[in-house]
Amino acid sequence: MRRTTVRRAPAPALALVGVLGLAGCGRVDTALARLGYGDREVERLAPHGEGVRFTLGLGGVCVEGTLLPGHDSAIEAHGPYLEGGCVEPAYGH
Repeated sequence: MRRTTVRRAPAPALALVGVLGLAGCGRVDTALARLGYGDREVERLAPHGEGVRFTLGLGGVCVEGTLLPGHDSAIEAHGPYLEGGCVEPAYGH
């Protein structure tokens, strides 16, 4: 059974939980596209171990998630970084 933890999440993040949880890690990009999230909103989508990690920029709200098959997954919302965008700068902040 897959369990997804959602912390401090607004309504758009909560809508992602069920859809992405059912999508499976290999089809996250397709699931995001079906939800209307394209290149403009998807700031990062990359392999993470056996799963996938994604970051969405949703008009002032950042939604980060890690989906792992057979393990706990997590989706968390936060504000954008001062340097701009939702992906933490490589040099930190």
